[in-house]
Amino acid sequence: MNHVELVDSKGNRGALASEGKMSAVVRRSQALTVFTLLVLQSLPAQTPPAIDWGRVHDVTMEGIEFLYNFRFREAEQKFESVIRIAPRDPRGHFFKAMIYSYRYAFFRKREDFDKFIVLSDNVIVVSGEILKRDKKNSTALFYIGGIYGYRGIVRSIEGQLVRAVWDGRKGYGYLEDAVKNNPANADAEMGLGLFNYMISQIPASFRWIVKLMGFGGDRGLGLEQLERAATKGLYARNEARQWLSQFLQQEEEYERAFQLIDQLASAYPQNPFYELYRGNSLLYRLRRADAALASYQRATAIENAEAEYFINAAIDQIGDVYRYRNDFPEAIKWYSAFVAVQNADTSTQSRARYWIGFCYELMGDRQRALSYYKSVPHVRGTEQRITTPLTKEEIEIEKLNNFYSAGEYTKVVEGLHPLLMLTNLSPQRRAGLLLLSGRTRGELKDPENALKAFEAALAIALPKDSPIPPNCYYERGLIHRKNGRKDLAKLEFEKALTFSDFAGERWFKQRVERELKRLEQ
Repeated sequence: MNHVELVDSKGNRGALASEGKMSAVVRRSQALTVFTLLVLQSLPAQTPPAIDWGRVHDVTMEGIEFLYNFRFREAEQKFESVIRIAPRDPRGHFFKAMIYSYRYAFFRKREDFDKFIVLSDNVIVVSGEILKRDKKNSTALFYIGGIYGYRGIVRSIEGQLVRAVWDGRKGYGYLEDAVKNNPANADAEMGLGLFNYMISQIPASFRWIVKLMGFGGDRGLGLEQLERAATKGLYARNEARQWLSQFLQQEEEYERAFQLIDQLASAYPQNPFYELYRGNSLLYRLRRADAALASYQRATAIENAEAEYFINAAIDQIGDVYRYRNDFPEAIKWYSAFVAVQNADTSTQSRARYWIGFCYELMGDRQRALSYYKSVPHVRGTEQRITTPLTKEEIEIEKLNNFYSAGEYTKVVEGLHPLLMLTNLSPQRRAGLLLLSGRTRGELKDPENALKAFEAALAIALPKDSPIPPNCYYERGLIHRKNGRKDLAKLEFEKALTFSDFAGERWFKQRVERELKRLEQ
């Protein structure tokens, strides 16, 4: 299940918000959840009376608190204590295994994968022993279903697609049985929703595997199940919010997605991952640069050696905030600080060096820009920057794109006027500026002038492979939908789908088709 590779690599510029920063976090965040719904389930039919179950619960909750605050070593110590107190209870085995699931999902170390598989076998054995005596034991069904589900997730990251689907299907079956025993348990729907949504997102080229196993997945049902778990669940509420936030990002429901991650980041202020994710949602999705900066600054203030990746990433993201604000000296300062970090992701550091060069070029220092470009020749876009200097006009356009990404829409409108007055603009460039103008007017809640800008862009003769016309129709559709004109919105979206052979066509058409489905709701 390639659900963990969802967005493009970092570095896209222009009117569209950068995708790469979200990509880095989303890829590493697909497994930062935990079936907390299982914590308070007791096993009175098979447990010795000498066990202090109140103590088991308290220590388990202490471990989960460490887990959510990204303190894996302390969490593991707590879960090992639970295992010593109640070795035949699945919960200690389950949560200890999950630590290595998270570690592997974040850091991609094979030893973490191997250890997770071994520890997950322990959960299966312990739960299986309970089910031999009581096949309807809902607690054991939850634990065994949950661990099989996470085995599927971990195997998918490892590229073991067939085994991933097989494990996921087994987990789904156990969870279905658990729900049959207690239909009112909203917590159980988290695992079911997770599987339904993920299976529905498998690429078409691999869907034959799912069909062969007798399962198709259901995107809509999966989201509904996660919604119920996130709102009505007792113990799975936070986990459901985590997954639902990620999936809503994919659905481009950015405001709702942010509300969920905002709740988690506020609940666990010592977790730099949540703080980073909150900042990325604010900057790259909602274009709220000031709030994003505050979130990144909080992340950099956290002291946690186990979470250095995310703390360091926040330093890089602060550079993006200042670049979007066109405060290039400050952006260079933060990018340089990230480049100097030891043991950071080298590909991201190379990209930071590229942005340092780009900032110098926007400041008019071509020679210093070249020195940075030449230090990272393998980074996408560098070759063009080395061979082709930016013109004065292009520099101004880049600055407007930055302001748009920062959400400073009034500055975009002010800067667009003199550029659109130029008589020597190429048709493609003029149309691109009009597209940016329309988008900006839309953000400023000025639909009349937004529609005029899109209409003016569509009146310009452009090459057939230009992405500007389909994007204009798409943006017009969004405006009509927001104004309650579903009939006009449908026509605009359908027109957008008639274009082909332009860059980003596949991703663009997925967005349009998603909007058409929304109109049917």
